[in-house]
Amino acid sequence: TIGYCQGMNFIVAVTLLLLPPEDAFWLLIAITECYLNNYYDSGLIGAQADQFVLKDLLKQKAADIYHHFEINEVEITSLTLNWFMAIFIDSVPFETLLRIWDCFLLEGTKVLFRFALAILIINRESILTKTDTISMMKQIKDSTKNLIDVESLFKVDFISIFIEWIVSLAAPS
Repeated sequence: TIGYCQGMNFIVAVTLLLLPPEDAFWLLIAITECYLNNYYDSGLIGAQADQFVLKDLLKQKAADIYHHFEINEVEITSLTLNWFMAIFIDSVPFETLLRIWDCFLLEGTKVLFRFALAILIINRESILTKTDTISMMKQIKDSTKNLIDVESLFKVDFISIFIEWIVSLAAPS
């Protein structure tokens, strides 16, 4: 059921940097079967479904960014699909990538949503000044390539998790 997808080559490349070939192979199997199920099938169904989920999360967590995308007819998938398909490999500096992968391998795909939202929120001001897909893509790509301050990314991520936890405590059981 898994077909070749360009995102897989990035995953294999990084795993081969860190592991012997056989271990890299089994890690690829584990990632594609356990975490990114249906991401690399012929219709990219899993990846597309997660993009819809990301869109809904963006609407909840950063409604201003979501509405800005809607008003300007910018499809979030054009900005974020590659992040999910390649687990941020060709998007962030290597040190940042390793921190994201630590979280991803420990917690699973929810990490992809957290970091995608964090990156969009960190870029909120610049996103809101852009009115077309290409300028937004360029801005976000430039900002992620220079995302050396991993702590700021984790702070945004931590704050959103903390808020969710507070809300869950306040919600009636």
